[in-house]
Amino acid sequence: MSDNTAANLLINRLGETQAVTAYVRGIGDDVTRLDRMEPDLNVFVPGDLRDTTSPAAMISTWEAMLLGSALTPESHAQLAAWMRLGGVTGGLIRASVPPDWTVADKSGGGQYYTRNLVAMITPPNRARLVCRHLRVGHRGKLDDERFRDQRDWCRNYRGAQEPQVDLDAAKR
Repeated sequence: MSDNTAANLLINRLGETQAVTAYVRGIGDDVTRLDRMEPDLNVFVPGDLRDTTSPAAMISTWEAMLLGSALTPESHAQLAAWMRLGGVTGGLIRASVPPDWTVADKSGGGQYYTRNLVAMITPPNRARLVCRHLRVGHRGKLDDERFRDQRDWCRNYRGAQEPQVDLDAAKR
């Protein structure tokens, strides 16, 4: 089953796209909206507000779902386990952190050479970080090397201000 098919099955189970938007509103996200099903939601023109979010909303929603009160503890664990199994992002954040750090992530890409990634990174004996990275390619291609090397803004789950985490330095 493809990701698109699975997403559509979940959206239908929740009660269509409006129910997904209502759910994220209920967990404090006043920005994210889902208007269409897969694969149609991936077709857009710049400035189209359908099926959108913001970097801050992306972080707060994923924090609520992975670490906060949006899901039960069992559902937190299941979601994180599914995200840890993802292999698509192996060359991105997973390649930029030490091997003993746990990474649970999800990526996406679309028109206009867009790329996005959200991850929960767990260093040994340290607080978990929820990170996001949004990028638009240039010169007609996605540039995963630049994506991996670019500094990523992360928020420490324990409530610190958004520190800048140098993933290359952390690997050393």
